[in-house]
Amino acid sequence: MRVFISVDLPENAKKEISKAIKKIKDMDLINANFVKPENLHLTLKFLGEISESEIEKIKEKLSSLNLKSFIAKLGGLGFFPSEKFLRVFWISIEPKEKFSELSEKINSLLGNRKERFESHVTLARIKSITDKIKFLEVVKNIRIPELKFEVKETKLKKSTLSPSGPIYEDIEVFSLI
Repeated sequence: MRVFISVDLPENAKKEISKAIKKIKDMDLINANFVKPENLHLTLKFLGEISESEIEKIKEKLSSLNLKSFIAKLGGLGFFPSEKFLRVFWISIEPKEKFSELSEKINSLLGNRKERFESHVTLARIKSITDKIKFLEVVKNIRIPELKFEVKETKLKKSTLSPSGPIYEDIEVFSLI
């Protein structure tokens, strides 16, 4: 099964992000696959296709996560790989250092090599843009409140791909201390 480790966003954060997504959609400047509000999350580690037996080992390792909960907030909007070549539209989640620490701890527990980590929530995967300059101007003028929320758990999730987009299911929840 296709699996990843994430931090879910609270409903009020999803609501604010959804308002920004609606503004972008209403401008009709891009052709993109937008993430459904209920699927907004921060991926700490994508594990890919793994077996049931591997999932049990991962659950056991993640149960010893042993990190403190912390306060996070919504940050600014951005793009991967850059504003010159727009492919992924995202919002940052702060403080980046805390999410990096969480990601590093997960990599350490799972015995995985360290990967580049960027504290973000994907909002859309861009296929094409009709007016890049106007689109960037619209994005720069969107103000998302710096909503604060407590990060008190991570989740091991299953991702099932479907024609209408991915369907996420919690496999296990791991509380932070």
